[in-house]
Amino acid sequence: MFLKRLLPDSLLLIAVCLLLTIAWVNSPALAYETWVGPYSFTSKGTVLIEDAKGNVKFSTYSLANIGRVELYVDENGPAYVGGYCMKFIDSSGVTRGRIKSLVLITTWTFKGKSEKIMAVGVGEYFDPEGDYIGDGYIEATGTIKKNAYGIPISITLTMKVSAGINNYYIFTGSPKVTLTPQ
Repeated sequence: MFLKRLLPDSLLLIAVCLLLTIAWVNSPALAYETWVGPYSFTSKGTVLIEDAKGNVKFSTYSLANIGRVELYVDENGPAYVGGYCMKFIDSSGVTRGRIKSLVLITTWTFKGKSEKIMAVGVGEYFDPEGDYIGDGYIEATGTIKKNAYGIPISITLTMKVSAGINNYYIFTGSPKVTLTPQ
């Protein structure tokens, strides 16, 4: 109401639009709450096996992984986390990993068509049978693509993921994903 007393209606509308534009331009690079995209990568793992003599040894394997990544970037994140969060959901819809502590940094230029992004995080990994919970780690670098108005429209990430379950197995992988806002 303070502005209304100072400005006629037409100038008030212009002032409000200008304030909204300034707020939009100064908003964080990732204004959307949820970004989703498919993943498909081969992980390499090491599992413990016992031979016929009772010796426990390492055995390596490769495994195809297919599913989707959900990245939550609202300041408060999903209710169960508080902050940034990333989930890995397999092709059957089961959550296999949840990065509950995720740190993101992004560049932000006013005239650029893209920005850089980096992320690191730790969280939980759930084994395929659902019997055990282990630890997971992620580090990622990538690009945020913007439209002509400077609004982010996609995030492409190259990630390194590692996870495992104590006294069971460890695996690593390098998925590349492109996420779009939901």
